[in-house]
Amino acid sequence: MSAAPGRPAHPARLSPCDVLRLGLLGIRTRRLRAALSALGISIGIATLVLVTDIPASSQRALNDQLSALGTNLLRAVPQPDQNPPVVLPASADRTAARIGPVTATSEVANTTIWCTARTGPIPTTDWA
Repeated sequence: MSAAPGRPAHPARLSPCDVLRLGLLGIRTRRLRAALSALGISIGIATLVLVTDIPASSQRALNDQLSALGTNLLRAVPQPDQNPPVVLPASADRTAARIGPVTATSEVANTTIWCTARTGPIPTTDWA
């Protein structure tokens, strides 16, 4: 395709109506191909829905079972921001273990009161 002398060559463009007509012509002439494409798209969408729905329903069922059991965790902590600060006695876990339905107790150390310090750089002579 050569342009007339003095005129730049422009690519031919289809109007939206021509694009629609060409697409419908392809669907009409290749019916089996169009049907198989539609079937593949619908199978893909159904698979995507199932793959995302099965784990969500399993998670919902597990959460329902766990909530039916009720809570079995009791946490005793001192009231924050009190002046003077109130601390639980060291025997608090043993005291809680004496309660009838309690099956196990443990204590957790408060690590916020400890200061940590980094060591200085290691001399290179120690590496050998």
